[in-house]
Amino acid sequence: MKKNIFCIIIILFLFINFIFNTQILIDSTNNSIIVFKNNLLPTIFPIFIISDLLINYNFNIYINELFYKLFYKLFRLNKSCCFIFILGMITGYSNIFNIILNLYNQKYINNIMVNKIILFTNFINPIYLISILSIILNFKLAVIILLISIVSNIIIGIIYKNYNVTNDISNIKYENINFFVCLTNSIKKNINNLIIILGINIFISIISNIIFNNNLICIFFKGLLDFTNGLSLINNLSFNTKIVFSTIFISFGGINSHLQCINLLPNINYSKYLKARFLQVIISLIILIPLLLLY
Repeated sequence: MKKNIFCIIIILFLFINFIFNTQILIDSTNNSIIVFKNNLLPTIFPIFIISDLLINYNFNIYINELFYKLFYKLFRLNKSCCFIFILGMITGYSNIFNIILNLYNQKYINNIMVNKIILFTNFINPIYLISILSIILNFKLAVIILLISIVSNIIIGIIYKNYNVTNDISNIKYENINFFVCLTNSIKKNINNLIIILGINIFISIISNIIFNNNLICIFFKGLLDFTNGLSLINNLSFNTKIVFSTIFISFGGINSHLQCINLLPNINYSKYLKARFLQVIISLIILIPLLLLY
């Protein structure tokens, strides 16, 4: 009951702020839609479709067989999860959630496996990351921050090596269906997932713009809520501050991505996931600081 009252108070607080900040409401919604249309949709929607098609035609099974020994030695990772790590590293976390959901629904993986693999697959789409950071910083630093993100995830995977170790589920080969049926089904399913992502991004953007202005501390908290929004605000900061903030935002992933994880995936142990994200921030900064001194 107390929890319900607390939630009602927060919701009413937000509702009142929405009423008295209608222009922020309109601008935040429009900006989120523009960013989604121009930056996210062109990069994630085709990748969602390709990933679904690969799974439907059992490509994940071949990848799992190829990399299983390496990943089991590093992370004690189930064979069925190797595909998630590899494709996720190439395509980014929004697609990782989509792949995990797809494999879970097709019974390739169970909830125990899901709660392990999400701890160390907090990857940002490399094309999107490099294109954004090359403008804010430069291409060389963009690649360095991308590599830090990959290495920090690998380290977290090693740290959680003995967490949630289970036997593999027998891989089930599904009957191949008509390509155009697969394509149509994937489009229908992923449009729904994209609407969830867009809705979360709009809501987080509105809250961050109402609560925070654009001084240094507020930019930091905006970046923790939505790393895309945070990166767009750091241009006028000092060079080193931009590097540190970029690394923190990307390592943490943003509350909007955390909400995507909670909404898209079943029965997530969010406290464990959140600890892994804070741990990734610390590891990334430990790697970054010596590189900054040498740069």
